[in-house]
Amino acid sequence: MDRISNVDLQEALTKIAKSNTFYHLENDIKISFNDMELAAKMGDYTDKAFIWVSYPSGIDCYNEREVLQKDTRAHNGVMYHGRGAESEPKLAYAVDAVELRNGSLYGDLYEIDISKYADFVAVNSVQSDKMQVFYDDVRRNDKYDIMPLEEFKDRYPLDLPQMVHWRNLPKDVGELNNTIEKVWNNRLSGASQVTIWQHTDKLEDKQLAFYANQLMKGLDKVAEPNGTDKQSFTFPLDARASHNFRPPQLRSILDKLPYENSVLAVHKGQDSMKIVVPKNEVLKLRNEQEQEREYNKQKPQSRTNTKLNEKSEKPSLLAAIDAGEKRSKSEFGSKAQPPKDIPDKSTRKNNDER
Repeated sequence: MDRISNVDLQEALTKIAKSNTFYHLENDIKISFNDMELAAKMGDYTDKAFIWVSYPSGIDCYNEREVLQKDTRAHNGVMYHGRGAESEPKLAYAVDAVELRNGSLYGDLYEIDISKYADFVAVNSVQSDKMQVFYDDVRRNDKYDIMPLEEFKDRYPLDLPQMVHWRNLPKDVGELNNTIEKVWNNRLSGASQVTIWQHTDKLEDKQLAFYANQLMKGLDKVAEPNGTDKQSFTFPLDARASHNFRPPQLRSILDKLPYENSVLAVHKGQDSMKIVVPKNEVLKLRNEQEQEREYNKQKPQSRTNTKLNEKSEKPSLLAAIDAGEKRSKSEFGSKAQPPKDIPDKSTRKNNDER
């Protein structure tokens, strides 16, 4: 996974989002950066870490401290994105909002696999217990309240008119901080340093590969040729790709498929596209895949047979040894006798006496 250090976060994340988010882009970018700028002004470093997710219909941004606490909006949001990663392309990043510099927010980006991250969150999250509420009221000396979750739910938002920010507090703060430290250490050790330009150059290929894989999965579900002439298999291309990709990008999707003569055609009467693949190419590929599955099934059996054959050699070797012993007994009697040219003990004794 890539790491992009010391960048203007709004500029970098906007560039990333434009390659994947087609709706609500400007509004969602603005909301996510309001949260990050507020966190950058706070003293606790754990408040400056965010999980930022771009998907075709929007952008979500969650404070990682909240993500790692159960029963929070941030926790549930990350779990939702993790489980739905195969249904639409998602670009996810851990964001370290380091500081405001000359009116711009600077920090580090770490590319993450949202499905694997959601698995980590499911296992390592701690229980949320209370709510810390911050106020924009110069008359208040403490500037915040800490209250039970149920009280916050009863009072929010009408009874908290001066509230500007809130955060969940866990039952065990030490456990949460240890989890945050663990996940960031893993990130630092597994990241490769790149520039934002190097990173974004890779993104388009990832997007195209996603839609190509989506088409393959869709075609696999079509049991019989469904083209108008029954001589081809067809499956609709995701409407977002149809509307937002240029012709060279659409051709690149086809290039990633294992078919020589596939084409993209406009759905009749619809503002979208579909892939059309000749029947013989689809059936040929399916036949090859079936043969490969059968071969893979037989491979473990072949290894088992080899082991059995190796074991069967051992009894035959023992049988040969046993046969040799029996042969010795038949040649020399039940008690093996020495050859005649070797004198026995009594003969040697008599000779000695002479």
